[in-house]
Amino acid sequence: MSNVTTTTTYQVKGLCCSSEVKLVEDTLGPLPGVEGVQVSLAAGSVRVSHAPEFDPDQVGAALEPVGLSATPRKRPGAGSMPTRPPWWRDADLLPVLVAGLLIVVGVLCMHVFALPTVAVASLVVATAVGGFPVFKTAIRSAKRLDMDINVLMTVAVIGALILGEWLEAAMVVALFAFAEWLEGASMSRARSAIGKLMELAPDEARVVRDGQEEVVPVEMVGIGEQVIVRPGEKIPVDGVVEAGESEVDQAPITGESKPAHKRAGDEVFAGTLNGQGSLDIRVDHAPDDTTLAKVIEAIETAQQNRSESERFVERFARRYTPSVIALAVLAATVPPIFFGGDWETWFYRSLVLLVIACPCALVLATPITTASALARAARDGILIKGGRFLEELGRIRAVAFDKTGTLTQGRPQVTEVVPVSGVDDDALLRLAATAESRSEHYLARAITQAADARGLDYNGGRLVSFQAQVGRGVEAWVAEADLAQSKQAQQAKQAQQAEQVEMVAEAGESCCSGGCSSSATADAPAPSRSGEAGQKILVGSRTLLEEHGVDFDAASEANSARWTALEEHGQTVVGVARGDEFLGLIAIEDTPRPEAKATVERLRGGQVGDVYMLTGDNAVCASAVAEELGLDDDAVLANLLPEDKVSAIEKLSKRHRHVAMVGDGINDAPALAAAPVGIAMGAAGTDIALDTAHVALMADDLEKLPQAIDLGARTGRIIRQNIVLALGIKVAVFALAAVGMATLWMAVLADMGTSLLVIFNGMRMLRSE
Repeated sequence: MSNVTTTTTYQVKGLCCSSEVKLVEDTLGPLPGVEGVQVSLAAGSVRVSHAPEFDPDQVGAALEPVGLSATPRKRPGAGSMPTRPPWWRDADLLPVLVAGLLIVVGVLCMHVFALPTVAVASLVVATAVGGFPVFKTAIRSAKRLDMDINVLMTVAVIGALILGEWLEAAMVVALFAFAEWLEGASMSRARSAIGKLMELAPDEARVVRDGQEEVVPVEMVGIGEQVIVRPGEKIPVDGVVEAGESEVDQAPITGESKPAHKRAGDEVFAGTLNGQGSLDIRVDHAPDDTTLAKVIEAIETAQQNRSESERFVERFARRYTPSVIALAVLAATVPPIFFGGDWETWFYRSLVLLVIACPCALVLATPITTASALARAARDGILIKGGRFLEELGRIRAVAFDKTGTLTQGRPQVTEVVPVSGVDDDALLRLAATAESRSEHYLARAITQAADARGLDYNGGRLVSFQAQVGRGVEAWVAEADLAQSKQAQQAKQAQQAEQVEMVAEAGESCCSGGCSSSATADAPAPSRSGEAGQKILVGSRTLLEEHGVDFDAASEANSARWTALEEHGQTVVGVARGDEFLGLIAIEDTPRPEAKATVERLRGGQVGDVYMLTGDNAVCASAVAEELGLDDDAVLANLLPEDKVSAIEKLSKRHRHVAMVGDGINDAPALAAAPVGIAMGAAGTDIALDTAHVALMADDLEKLPQAIDLGARTGRIIRQNIVLALGIKVAVFALAAVGMATLWMAVLADMGTSLLVIFNGMRMLRSE
């Protein structure tokens, strides 16, 4: 068998209870070539991992004998879930309507027209017609020794017929069949939220091939191809805009209320709606690997990360059903044998207990609520990877924020360049930019952007080697470090070189025909290459400079006092040194997000008691930012390396137990993974964030965080309500049955009615509050 595994997702019709989940797993698991089966009751789907040579049609063929049907999806994020037809055209409702009509005829013949034989015949036919689907499924379940609701209901109906309770038997069947149909319709409605996400991405794309536009199925679009999206069309792929400009409604992915302006170089996502402009998009993700596909996949695979409530219900249900069945057997035999009870009376009561034994309502209490909440969150641009993290969000008591890019805007700018005597500020910035030119750190980007803004040439082959010191700065070897060269001197040199080029070119025009040769750069030294000698340049924290023996107090213009003064004003300061010679300071500022302070206040005003800020910056700079946000100094943990952030999260988890870490999803990946709930900001289009974080805020919007926490708390409340409803009604009917006050049809109403109650209650999560 090949080591490569392929995954196919199927929509399964008839998947309504935990018994069907186990049935699907047991049926598909043993098939040759199948390596894994993952069933989502809430989504009504099954994901089958299999070898490439596996025939996908085997799944439908295997499920058909057990009364289920499976339809493969073309790809994640495509197509739609099967929808139920209107009730007047629904074939599944027809037996219920016929049975109901026959029951009316039977009652009229029995109590109005005094035709008992016709009445009994009508009621028996009503029982057969209405109960045929139930009886057929019960036979299949009995063969597997699976005591599901169909088996229990069939036994109860047969028992009622034996006792001569014709009307009771017919009513039980009709009520059960109608409730089953209603439950299926309700489940379809609950699943429609996920279905709407699936329908966002169009099935076709307009691709440019050989200079011609061609409309093809999205599955046939390859990475690197060019797709054209006209005004008003949905974007079919993830990619980068190459040409054109337009407003794009990204609400389905990011939850943003306003359209985003897109131009060349901007990312766009499949399933978003193009505005009035035309866009040429270069595809950078396969159709089954888009951001939308990952959102849908995360919701459907939420079963992997089941909440504590869901695991409790499953454990309880496994013990509950056999316990009640055993109790029903005892109720039918013990009182008549040992206490002289009436056989018929206690047999009837045991039948009522059998109906109560079905745990459907209890099993549905959690997954429907969770699926509705996950779909609601995804619609608002919040991706939550399962009930475990959703439930944990509702318990959060402390939140730890990364500072840069999370509480701040993540777009730091150089505010001051402070060189020592004899060093030009442009030359200092140029040298620092050369050393930082290969770094991806946000401070490095600020320095190189400042150099670009001043028109400084810092990448002319000067960098010989580069080494990042995590959390401290960089150590680089630069072949050319002429600090006396000011901007003006550099421009004069460039003008002189241009003049020389022009002179040589003119001379070449007059003598090249005679075979002469010339070089415009004959007097210019060749840049040094890797491995040649160079000068060591340090750009970074005090710690880095001190480790290399740099004395930054020796210079009067940029000394320790100036460094501290800049930090006290909320600036991040880096020092620049050549060897052990201190050359100057560069101050960089990253301002807090406009919504950061309000978000912190809202969190502390709700269920979250403590808010912390984690940063690799020094304590002075961090405290200045914290003061702007309304955080106390003891809530600031500064000078942290990535491993220190992990340790900090572990300590906070011990203190508060329920802790969330909020970061950018890339630099803070270890801390996000270590936290009970790791929350990534601005995750749309970011593979690492979508893969590693437990919760991803698709838009770069802090205000989504309190919304996610509130959603988790609300979900927990509704799940608890559902569990209490499911168990409470069962206990009440159980008590009534024990004293002979409950009938079979009352038990059916209680069982199926409770299932509908928990479904409708769980579906409240689809609404905003």
